[in-house]
Amino acid sequence: MKRIVQKKIEQYCQEHTNPESKLLHELVTETFAHTAFPEMEIGHLEGAFLRILVRLLRAKRILELGTFTGYSSLVMAEGLPDDGKLITCDIDPETTQIAKKYWSRSPHGKKIELRFGPALETLKTIEGLFDLEPV
Repeated sequence: MKRIVQKKIEQYCQEHTNPESKLLHELVTETFAHTAFPEMEIGHLEGAFLRILVRLLRAKRILELGTFTGYSSLVMAEGLPDDGKLITCDIDPETTQIAKKYWSRSPHGKKIELRFGPALETLKTIEGLFDLEPV
């Protein structure tokens, strides 16, 4: 597989980014142990970037299509203010169970709302605008 980011740049980013929290590390470990395609999980650096992006945009409302095991949901929720909300949509009961387990262990989990069902159907039921819609 071709690298998108040079190894030296990735190493620099790793050295200058806060370490992954114990909770997120446990989530990654469970994802790799209990899912068929763990490489779908975003990495620590991507998560740190999303968290910073949410803060820089001062986002209060986020829509996420595709939850998987909830890593990206959780890091974006960490970037939201206390009254912020992240709505995430997914159709896989097994991976979203893992997500809910880790959200419940985080003080930021209360900001996350899972809408279970096909995204196209779910989108028809959601009103209002969003500050961030990472797909």
